[in-house]
Amino acid sequence: MSEPVDGDQSWFQRVESVFVEVCDLSGDERESRLDELCGGEAELRRSVLTLLSADDIGCPVLDPGAIAHLGGIEDESSDEIPETIGSFRIVRVLGEGGMGVVYEAIQQTPRRHIALKVIRHRAMHAQIRRRFEMEADILARLNHPGIATVYESGVAEDVRGATPYVAMELVDGVPITAYAREHCSGTDERVALLREVCRAVGYAHSVGVIHRDLKPSNILVDKRGRVKVLDFGIALDMQIEQRTQMTSEGQMLGTLQYMAPEQVDSRAGGSKTETDVYALGLVSYEVLTGESPVARHGSSMYELVRAIRDEDIGLLGTHSRALRGDLETILAKALEKDIDRRYADAGAFGEDLDRYLEHKPIEARRASTWYQLRKFSERNPALVGSFAAVMVVLLVAVVVISNALRVATRERRIAEHDQQVKEMVNGFMTEDLFQAADPSQGGDPQITLVDAMLRASEGVGERFGDAPEVEAEVRHLMGDQFDLMGRFPEALAHAKRSVELSESLGLPIDTIIMRRNLLCQVYSDLNEMDLALACVTETKRLAETRDGVSDEQRFWTMMEQASLLFHLDQVERSAEIFEEAVAFGSERLPDHDAYQGAVADLALVYTRLGRFEDAERMYAQSIAYSTEKHGADNSDTLVIRDNLGLLYLKMDRAEDAVTQLNEVLRDRIRVFGEEHSKTYITRSTLGRALMELGRYDEAEAQLLEAYEGIERFYGAAHRYTRFTMNHLHDLYTRMGRDDLAAPFAAQEDP
Repeated sequence: MSEPVDGDQSWFQRVESVFVEVCDLSGDERESRLDELCGGEAELRRSVLTLLSADDIGCPVLDPGAIAHLGGIEDESSDEIPETIGSFRIVRVLGEGGMGVVYEAIQQTPRRHIALKVIRHRAMHAQIRRRFEMEADILARLNHPGIATVYESGVAEDVRGATPYVAMELVDGVPITAYAREHCSGTDERVALLREVCRAVGYAHSVGVIHRDLKPSNILVDKRGRVKVLDFGIALDMQIEQRTQMTSEGQMLGTLQYMAPEQVDSRAGGSKTETDVYALGLVSYEVLTGESPVARHGSSMYELVRAIRDEDIGLLGTHSRALRGDLETILAKALEKDIDRRYADAGAFGEDLDRYLEHKPIEARRASTWYQLRKFSERNPALVGSFAAVMVVLLVAVVVISNALRVATRERRIAEHDQQVKEMVNGFMTEDLFQAADPSQGGDPQITLVDAMLRASEGVGERFGDAPEVEAEVRHLMGDQFDLMGRFPEALAHAKRSVELSESLGLPIDTIIMRRNLLCQVYSDLNEMDLALACVTETKRLAETRDGVSDEQRFWTMMEQASLLFHLDQVERSAEIFEEAVAFGSERLPDHDAYQGAVADLALVYTRLGRFEDAERMYAQSIAYSTEKHGADNSDTLVIRDNLGLLYLKMDRAEDAVTQLNEVLRDRIRVFGEEHSKTYITRSTLGRALMELGRYDEAEAQLLEAYEGIERFYGAAHRYTRFTMNHLHDLYTRMGRDDLAAPFAAQEDP
């Protein structure tokens, strides 16, 4: 007896070929032809019967909407539209399938427009009628705002005979994919929409009902953004099914493009709540990416069945970096081929989407202490000076260092290097970073983030003395973290040592360029402008003359040079290089976040040059992009929004500037807390805008707090400090308080 082999395309071609041969035959003629074509191959016969059973009852094996997406064509209806059915006046056809039609109709009492679902007379046989009646019974028991309400069901008698019907809520909406495409500007909005779908289907699961045909056309969203799940026409009442085994063995029910593996394999045990979870995963994938995950397989049945059984759905992160991380992990769990590894039901799926939106630990991954504390710190940024912050660093060290250290020498075998990396990372964590907070090892459980890193960084050279390529990578990561925290001297020490080691080891030039760019940035942050200029000049020379430099690192080198020239007040030259970077990014890195970052930076330069209209247009583009990709609270988005406020100030639109900067300050405090360098910079610009409006008391409060914080982070000689001192001098002069203005006088224009 022949059995199907996983991945064997010819098997599905044979099933499809036999199905086409016999689907139009009936009775003994069909049985005879099946015997002839299948011989003694029981599995082949059973698979063909699965398709025939679906075809006989008019089940939509291929979704018309999905086929249209894949290049198929929808069938036109040939039924005449009746004027009335029972007491309902028919308005128009809303939709139709193999066994039934859904009309828009008017109910007389109470008077309202409803959706009226009836069985086609040509499809009226006992099995269809029983399934239709079961749907009416199931729907009548489902009472949830996310599920279309059933008003009544019955049988209408007229000249054509008995017509079973279900009268239900008329949903004026569009498929969820269309709604997301037109109305959802960011990932979180799409996730919130999907969460509502999961809640509705999860409710059905909680009362023992499986939908079995979830797809975008059965999930509508109205103009107010409310989700409605429709069409429980092939739903399964788990209690009834367990008692009666009403579904025939091997019967395929559902829409193929949204089926789970167990629905296309007669040996897999049939539908469960996890089956709906898989369909919701496919719908979620389409809502989040705008692409059907099975579109590449065409409309051939055997290709689709093979893909459903044997091919994993691609990860979300392959479409966008913004979809990586927790959301990618959640979807991967929902779309597991192994039914036992999926969420148990739609409610559990929805709960993980809730956790994602609330920055809480998700269930789709092992909830380690480090992971939970990292998520806690995202929800409570003001607490990052506590022990929880140390745990965040540990987790970042695991993920980031483990990936980054894979740049070891080409001569060393990959397997050996991976093992070495694991051992070194584990040692670094347990004996350095973790020890700083472990009381049993003499550590302080209340140690701050900065102090923990300082203590751990002191032993990096000794720890990795016999593995200089590993030390170079760890120091690069340490330098980057210290720079972000405003600890510039420490950042410089690590960045310099990382570059020295990388160059002496002869590491790939792309790695050296990346590490040199960080060093140039740290010099700039330290206000060591001569050293920064020498650094970026040499880095640019290397990027232009050496082979093996990626487009990304060439781009970042241009950006570093342009930014440095801007801070050196060579604004015209800075604009030229930023324009070159934008053109390069548009051609070589159009989908890279850095390209949009260059657009935003060029807008800041145009602000200095007085090209306000160009700058405002570019800011609008960058804010829209960054908000959609990363969210309004993302650090890059906040910087761009901050700079838009500065533009309004330069355009003498102080009211707009105050409104914009107040919003940014509110979000910065909520996300990063009061004690953050960028929070103080926003306060400085806001103080200047308030001063322009004559609101001197408010301006003074903002500027004094900004000055104290900026000087603490950057030092008295830094350009940001001098900016704020100039603002204070100007403010007190306008107030006629020369005595207060004097300490802030004689500042050169920064």
